[in-house]
Amino acid sequence: MASKYILPNNQPFSRLECEVAFKGLSKKEQLYAHHIAQASWKGGLIVLLQTSPESPLIFVLLHRVFRQQSCEELKQVAFDKCNFSEDDWKAFLVYSSSIYSDMGNYRDFGDTKKVPGLAQEKLAALIRASRAYEQDSKTLERLLDGCLARLYVLNDNVAQLGLGDKGITTYFSANCTDEDAEKAKEYMKHKGVPGRQFSVARGDYSGLLAMVVEELKEAIGRRLLPAPRGYLAPDEPSLTPAASVRAAPSEQCHGEWPAL
Repeated sequence: MASKYILPNNQPFSRLECEVAFKGLSKKEQLYAHHIAQASWKGGLIVLLQTSPESPLIFVLLHRVFRQQSCEELKQVAFDKCNFSEDDWKAFLVYSSSIYSDMGNYRDFGDTKKVPGLAQEKLAALIRASRAYEQDSKTLERLLDGCLARLYVLNDNVAQLGLGDKGITTYFSANCTDEDAEKAKEYMKHKGVPGRQFSVARGDYSGLLAMVVEELKEAIGRRLLPAPRGYLAPDEPSLTPAASVRAAPSEQCHGEWPAL
């Protein structure tokens, strides 16, 4: 397998030390940081849906596995039941971490695909030996069926992100080409609209965006954030929705976000 698609086992990790700084904030500032972080995290899940068909599936799969067992417990399972070597275990951790870091199975810089550095059979074995699988084998098997094989495919169509026959993307429609993107850019230029103000909404992200809105409303309701123009506080009698956040529907929408 081409090594440029596999992250090395000596991939460096850095711990972001924020406990001291957080404790130095006032209670109001801590709540502000909490709700903004939650809004960012929940909104960031949309990136998975806009990267590749398998990205949200592998994310949810790993999230469920790690939520049920610590790394130490999983490592014991991997060695005792799945015939893992030390390199296999490191490869699993590196790949899993990269899914969280890049929010998908493509590199944030360079847009090339990332392939697990351990055999497909061993990855599947660990998932099926996990506590999460014991508790809900039907759901985890469905997630495995939807993403496992795709994680290892490296043909020209999926080795990198791109438009048309140059790669894969779930941000644009499958039939969108570079020429289409250039036409849109020229049209916006002709209309005097800068490219950075033009975005494409694909799919229905209302469920995730609703969670983001709730976090921001919580911050506003606690007077942690200045209320936007036209906003009515929840205790005001004439309350009406200030806005309805819903992305444009798409004929190629991948369906509901898998339950975390």
